[in-house]
Amino acid sequence: MSSHPATLRDSQGGPQSGLTRVYQCTAPRFRLCEFLRALFASLVYTALVGVVGYSLFMSYQLKQQETLHKRQEVDLMRRELERVVQQNEQLKLQARFLRTEEGIEKVAREKLGLIRPNETTYVVINAPTVRDSLNSRTAMKPKCVENAAGQVQNWLTRVLQCWWNGGDGGGD
Repeated sequence: MSSHPATLRDSQGGPQSGLTRVYQCTAPRFRLCEFLRALFASLVYTALVGVVGYSLFMSYQLKQQETLHKRQEVDLMRRELERVVQQNEQLKLQARFLRTEEGIEKVAREKLGLIRPNETTYVVINAPTVRDSLNSRTAMKPKCVENAAGQVQNWLTRVLQCWWNGGDGGGD
């Protein structure tokens, strides 16, 4: 053996003569060498465990975020479903009402402008809004109210003028 505790030897045990070299630890440094190998191996093992652990943790976090997002979507869809069910119930009630005689008459009067035979309809043109009547008593007065035959109904005109003028009874 040589005077150095650790030497380079070839694969047959001779001094560095070949291409293959083997590092051999000898007595006093053998423990240090083995300790360094064990330390390096444990560091590599710890790094691998850390990388794998971090990957698993990030995967878990991503799944948690996806789960939370899906729960929020489910809650949104449930609220939408409740709204649509309520709307559907209202439409069913409306359809049931429109199949009745009252419902048919209401649509005929409001949407189609139909009237019953021998019935007179009055239309107020340029009627003031509530805001107009509150802001000024001199707001636009409604034009004459006429029946279907075009004749002026004096009593209705007087009633409307009385109401419009604040009860002073004038206006003819």
